[in-house]
Amino acid sequence: MFCVVYQIKIKPDSKHRIRDFIEAWSEMTNRIKKYEGGLGSRLHRVNELEYIAYAQWPDRETWEASGDHLPPSAEQARSVMKSCYASFTAIHTMDMIKDQLDSIKK
Repeated sequence: MFCVVYQIKIKPDSKHRIRDFIEAWSEMTNRIKKYEGGLGSRLHRVNELEYIAYAQWPDRETWEASGDHLPPSAEQARSVMKSCYASFTAIHTMDMIKDQLDSIKK
């Protein structure tokens, strides 16, 4: 398993659009799972204008090859996200060694 940690900084003038950003992020995560081979992601809030996302992939190769398989309908969610953030940066890429994280079913 391969993991990527992203740091997302929201534009100060977009903080009123956080809900839009989260909905678009969720939609993109679902599409990446369906079309790009991703295994999902978690979004965490650091503060009002900074978020951390943790994404899992089967391997580095799948992550590196992603980006070209999304349908045109994903562009709307991508556009909303881009309009809300100042930066979206992969700050860590990691190979998972051992997983002992429990998931709570919603």
